[in-house]
Amino acid sequence: MKTSKALLRSYLMKVSIMLTLLAVFVSSSLTYAGGIIIIDGSSGDWSSISPLATNTVSGKVLKAHNNEARLFLQVEGTGLNVKGQFFIDTDQNTATGFNVGSWATNGADYLIENAIVYKNEGGAWSWTQVGVLQSTDYVKNDTVVELSIPLSMLGITTSSTIAVGYIVNDSATDVIPANGGTLPSYALTATVPPAASTGNWDNIRNYLVNYAGDAVIDGDLNMYADYDAIVLEPDADVVSVQTLRNIRDLNAETFLIGYISIGETREILTDANGDPLDIYFTDANGDPLENLNWHSYYIDANKQLWRDMVINELLPEIYAKGYDGVFLDTVDTSIFVDPSRNIDFSASSTGMATLINDMKTAFPDKKIIMNRGFHLLNGTGDSLDVAGSIDGLMFESFTTTWASSEVDQNGMNVEWYHAYPADSNEYIWSDGIANQINKIRFQYNSDGSVKRDQNGRPVKSDKWFHGMTHDYAKDTTTEQVAIMQISVDRAWANGFVPSMGTRFLNEAPSYDWKALVTGMTEATWGSGLDIQSMPLPNPVIDDFTQGVGNWKSLRGVTDPPNPDSIALAAENGLARLDMTVLGTSAWKNAAKMLSKEWFVPVDLSEGTVTLEVKASAPLTAGKSFEIELKDYNNDVKVWTNPVILSDSFQTVTMNPAVDGTYIGGWDGAKDGFQADKVKSIEIRIINTADLSPTYSGSLYIDNIVYHDTVAPSAPTGLTAVSGDTQVGLTWNANAETDVQGYHIYQNGVKITSSPVTGTSHIVTGLTNGTAYSFRITAVDSGNESAQSSAITVTPGAISSGIVIDGLFSDWSPVSSIATGSSEVTKLKVYNTKWDLYLYAEGTGLNAAKAQFFIDIDNDTSTGFDDLTWGVTGADYLVEGGLLYEYVGVNNSWAWHEIDDLREYQYAATSTGIEVSLGLDYLGWIEPGDTIRVGYVKGDSATHRLPGAGASLPSYTLSQ
Repeated sequence: MKTSKALLRSYLMKVSIMLTLLAVFVSSSLTYAGGIIIIDGSSGDWSSISPLATNTVSGKVLKAHNNEARLFLQVEGTGLNVKGQFFIDTDQNTATGFNVGSWATNGADYLIENAIVYKNEGGAWSWTQVGVLQSTDYVKNDTVVELSIPLSMLGITTSSTIAVGYIVNDSATDVIPANGGTLPSYALTATVPPAASTGNWDNIRNYLVNYAGDAVIDGDLNMYADYDAIVLEPDADVVSVQTLRNIRDLNAETFLIGYISIGETREILTDANGDPLDIYFTDANGDPLENLNWHSYYIDANKQLWRDMVINELLPEIYAKGYDGVFLDTVDTSIFVDPSRNIDFSASSTGMATLINDMKTAFPDKKIIMNRGFHLLNGTGDSLDVAGSIDGLMFESFTTTWASSEVDQNGMNVEWYHAYPADSNEYIWSDGIANQINKIRFQYNSDGSVKRDQNGRPVKSDKWFHGMTHDYAKDTTTEQVAIMQISVDRAWANGFVPSMGTRFLNEAPSYDWKALVTGMTEATWGSGLDIQSMPLPNPVIDDFTQGVGNWKSLRGVTDPPNPDSIALAAENGLARLDMTVLGTSAWKNAAKMLSKEWFVPVDLSEGTVTLEVKASAPLTAGKSFEIELKDYNNDVKVWTNPVILSDSFQTVTMNPAVDGTYIGGWDGAKDGFQADKVKSIEIRIINTADLSPTYSGSLYIDNIVYHDTVAPSAPTGLTAVSGDTQVGLTWNANAETDVQGYHIYQNGVKITSSPVTGTSHIVTGLTNGTAYSFRITAVDSGNESAQSSAITVTPGAISSGIVIDGLFSDWSPVSSIATGSSEVTKLKVYNTKWDLYLYAEGTGLNAAKAQFFIDIDNDTSTGFDDLTWGVTGADYLVEGGLLYEYVGVNNSWAWHEIDDLREYQYAATSTGIEVSLGLDYLGWIEPGDTIRVGYVKGDSATHRLPGAGASLPSYTLSQ
């Protein structure tokens, strides 16, 4: 019985990258500087290895070598194709082993007779079989005997010293070393791992995934080393440390990435008693649940034992060999659902996210590439988010895939590969996932276009990681090269790093894909990143008055040779879907109209959606009209009505929050349909019964409208700043995404004819010395909230104004625009006709760097964004007694000093900091303009106003 650690290695190092691969079996081999030794019965590849011993009989030369996992032995001579025995003394202690009479005292602890491995028990001729070498590990012919054996089978390591001898056919004299001699010693050595890559990870533009062994890699070493990154099988039985060194010698910048599986194991890992480790999902009998497709076993990532094993055992072993990072497979086990087996692993998503985040914390300098695992990406930093921990996300089968295989008339296996049609479910789905990934990776404008720098390059986000694709093509025929080109072009346009391969990644690469495609220039990288979206539905989602440009038709997938027909067109401003839906299996066909993805999530949680629909002919039996809404976790709500359609328009009404059937998206969090984060709508005619009659006709859609029936909550945080015959009001923005603005009530009377769109307003024409009561309400498309709490304020000129003198009593009449409970408690702003005054109150303020950030135009594209806050867009900065103007691009920290503030303009104490700035210094802002202000103490993410995550509060300059 292997130990649990050995079992861990044996599976985790050998299971294939995609769950479409077979187990990895390669010839045991040993690399050394200058070439490879293969266990194949040839002695030429041993030529640079010095002999341990020689003789003049049949056995003439004895040699030994090792890598980090295996010992390699060889005998050269004549007449060797008979019984042969290697005797190995592993501890240099004659008292513990068998003494072979042909030699002086020797103490053999192990015997390898032909291909069978024995261990000595008690010193006499008493041997216990401990293993049998495979045909790839033991070869014997007339002139050569060579073998490869795991060091663990002999109980030795790379720091051990052993002694070795060989006997031909039980002879007393045909031995090596010669009769009467002493077994020669061999000191095992550990190959020094390669140095870390010197490459720039941000600049990788291609990579290769391949699990072939030393012999294959060394035979095409230049091709491997020419890739920016390589994903390899890290087991030393497959790829040795020396091979990694050989790659590094050719290309110091290539990133070496080791494959691991963190969601399943091929074998059941057990403890010392042979019981399964407590790391698995189990059935009713307590046995580990099996993946029936691949005969592996599902790991529960919530198990702390498993996470500890990965962090403390698996990763250190891989990184000790010189790998620059790891590739994580089977991440999607943590979202797997199979109702037929009562399986739902989605609860383990939190554990999987924790494991990946812990991996980055434990090894921050090592790269992490995750295979799929889309459900763990949202960029929010919550318990299900790994966007800040991964360095790459691989989208397997992004554009092409292995389709099927069959045996031809000659008995040969024929593999079929294809690219997804542009109107297929797979293509449209992968487009949506690409958008989801890129919204995290890059910065976007509100219209869905990506932000670009002066050179046209997409601007990365603070959650930057590589999007990476791995697609499939068979060979270098014209058709398959075209598939490669389609795949690479699509990946490149998305700003993804592409890779191509065949189904059998454990074999020698069938082609060097980089040499077969064209057009991957830096000028075109990320060229297709703009995410085109539907118009924002406030309140109309889409009434088709502009035709059907925001929609895609989607054919059903049916059995050939009779595919469904489908066409999307406009007719008098209506959407018309012309279709034939064949009567085959229910799941195989439908005619669909799918909206483009809404770049900004749409909140449909507080009302109903209506649409008008008709058909040229009533539906036949076995067909149904359906509407599906999809949220940003790819969970859906489906409404089904088998009889709604007739040849005149009817209105369909649905409540997304409560109506319909919930269907969990396999790649989503499966936390229920989120009606407040809807991203698309699909309308379709679909089969509901097998072999139902064929339906042909036209489906017409018009006036898809959202009707909000729920009023916003009452606004909060209303504050007031008194001025000369006026009052400045500010308040917190409502959390509802559909709020259109706010109304102001003065002494109970509404004084705004249309909603105020910001979160501040100046009420003018007041009488100094008179108290006024103010309240506000929030409004959406058709509802007004309850009124906020009242605030009473008396306008009047500040008699002496604000004086910058380090005495802060003159700020007492001025209301705060932000308050907090950190070491910064109040932030105030005041102005006269010519000057702007800023004030921060707190503790220990003059003992740390002081920074006021000022956004004068409410345009984030023109200023600096402090990523600890929400939207910032600061155009000016007061740091200490200096005033700076922002001159950077792409959020770079670049400021130009424009003034050294005088003593009467800047004062700082432990409890307060006050500043005076001429309005002409700030882009000629003037009374009536609205600015936004924030304060940071000592670069802190905590001691600041507003608090982390909030946007800068507004202040409207009084007249």
